[in-house]
Amino acid sequence: MLFLWYMPYFTTVECKFGYRNSIFKQDLKGEYLIYEVVFKLNKKPKYNITYAALKDFLQQHNVKNPTAATISEAVIKIRNSKLPDPTETGNCGSFFKNPIVSKEHFQSLLEKYPTMPHYHVNANEVKIPAGWLIEICGFKGKKVGQVGTYEKQALVLINLGGATGNEAYTFALNIISTVEDKFNIKLHPEVNII
Repeated sequence: MLFLWYMPYFTTVECKFGYRNSIFKQDLKGEYLIYEVVFKLNKKPKYNITYAALKDFLQQHNVKNPTAATISEAVIKIRNSKLPDPTETGNCGSFFKNPIVSKEHFQSLLEKYPTMPHYHVNANEVKIPAGWLIEICGFKGKKVGQVGTYEKQALVLINLGGATGNEAYTFALNIISTVEDKFNIKLHPEVNII
């Protein structure tokens, strides 16, 4: 028996890459297994060091001309300081995507929460950290049964021992509902729920 296997090639545009998103998470979800990628790298990289934690880390360590190696080291140290060690605490990692809202919605929230962290995506949209929204709703470090959020990062759901997927999902739905009620922002899971 002869099998012919067609291996399509997708360009960057066809992949529809977006913030933690692609065609493989939407229209083609479950249709393809990605086993190879090709990267075209620039010999003169442009580093994005605008994220507050990274910017602060580089300033605190007096790094004036960051390299790929120093940025990588900084990101690893920042993540290790905020995320639980999976060998010690079972977790779902960063569970929710950072929501992007209209500039008008952001302005109305900023009046009530003037210190709200945010990142301008473009002239019409602003990204708000999901972890901050969750923390303001009182979920940082909160535990319900054997599920909770990590005490150092509200965005991370943790398993305190023996929790089921259904318990984690129910807890996540509670977070989504509470954030939506308080901020009129619907959080979306970053993880794939099966």
